[in-house]
Amino acid sequence: MNFLPNSQGRRGTLFKLVDAALFLASAGLLHADSNNLPPGYSIRLISSNLAPSLTMSISQLAFKTGDMTHVYAARDAMAKVSRYDYDPATGLLSNEVMVATNTDHRELIGLGFHSNNLYVTFDYGGSRSVRPGDGRIARFFNPDNSGVYQSRHDFVYGIDKGDHDLDMIKFKGDTLYVGIGAASRNGDPARENIYTMTIARIVDVNQIVSNTNEIGSDFKGPINYLASPAEWVNTNGVDGQLRYFASGFRNPFGINFDPDGDLWASSNGNSDPGFFSEDVLFKKVSLGAQGDFPPPDFGFTNYITGTPITPFIDLGVSPSPTGFDFIRNGPDAGKVLLAQAGATQSNALGRDLHLIDPNTGSHQQIYQFSTNAPVSIISDVLRDPYGRFLIADYTRGDVWLLTPPLPRPALSAALTNGNLRLSWSLTGVEFHLEENSELLLTNTWQTSSALSQINANAVEAWIAVTNSARFFRLSK
Repeated sequence: MNFLPNSQGRRGTLFKLVDAALFLASAGLLHADSNNLPPGYSIRLISSNLAPSLTMSISQLAFKTGDMTHVYAARDAMAKVSRYDYDPATGLLSNEVMVATNTDHRELIGLGFHSNNLYVTFDYGGSRSVRPGDGRIARFFNPDNSGVYQSRHDFVYGIDKGDHDLDMIKFKGDTLYVGIGAASRNGDPARENIYTMTIARIVDVNQIVSNTNEIGSDFKGPINYLASPAEWVNTNGVDGQLRYFASGFRNPFGINFDPDGDLWASSNGNSDPGFFSEDVLFKKVSLGAQGDFPPPDFGFTNYITGTPITPFIDLGVSPSPTGFDFIRNGPDAGKVLLAQAGATQSNALGRDLHLIDPNTGSHQQIYQFSTNAPVSIISDVLRDPYGRFLIADYTRGDVWLLTPPLPRPALSAALTNGNLRLSWSLTGVEFHLEENSELLLTNTWQTSSALSQINANAVEAWIAVTNSARFFRLSK
């Protein structure tokens, strides 16, 4: 897949995201990465151990619950999910393993985990000129001992998508959420349908039955868990069907939950002459909410009428906001880190990371990624278990690790069964334990021989109690 504007080949999801943007920059404005990080922030490349071919085309990143040493990536144009070893202390990625693939080589866009099952979104066809579309959600299950999934069930299929796709997946408990973009570019109801321009959800994925002996060679089972048009807006349904949650979003590519558990969404507007609409970020999208697309001056009607909401932030035309996540620790806790993919015809627009105040909406560009060919297309931001953030560059195959200001970890001690347990918070994963047995005589500290291990709540080290005095501290 080629992301060049004049490509004649099949274009991927993020190309669609940034397509047909305004031309606002000249070649003289091209530049490499530009660091505008506030004090206390740092960023580093963590994919340098991997060839770019192993990390390109990442459309969404995810961690699997309980697995703190691997990160997973939906690799859109590669039609597969890759798993990478993730070093908690350094953040470095290594050892790419394909854990799921689409043997039909159709775009695989979003991913998420529920229990041990992997969920993805597929593009099985559909554009502004080719209809009907076939957007799907699939469950991969039955992983082998190496974590490679052996079974696949496309339990939602036949969503009549067009230019845009079923996008990122996010889980909240047992509930799956997914954005569905517009079939057209401008929201023309003659090309749209009741499913498009929405955020949808499955209230309880446990209600979906995946029996391998009932799944055909086309990966479909006996039931399509897509609610009928008449049932689509029945938000009380808890039978495992995909149903409407909110509407009025041209392309809600990025969705996520804030620390309060409320849904936010980024949506890409239109840049076609005569049908300009802004790229926006919505805050706390509730059930039945109605976004601002298509705007009234387009003269179009909507398939669904909900409770109107206004965008939290107007990002202008064409920077193409994508994935985002929330800082949970330190002085900037609650703030949003938002990626922008960039505009096809303006190398200097987007391709960056913004820091957003969740109360006022004030925001600033804190990092500009490459505007030199091949230009960056920033697709996702994902918080790791340690308070840092992975950032994916779709075209260049780079994965970055951003560290916000984090509180210095405190060392806690407890005596258990004759052993000393020393522990500190996960946000201190980059710290190591040092010891000194002669603190009164020397200030020379050495790395402790005690092995540290990471569990779900803390980093800890166990030390056998002896009659000798030893002093411990954390160092970075």
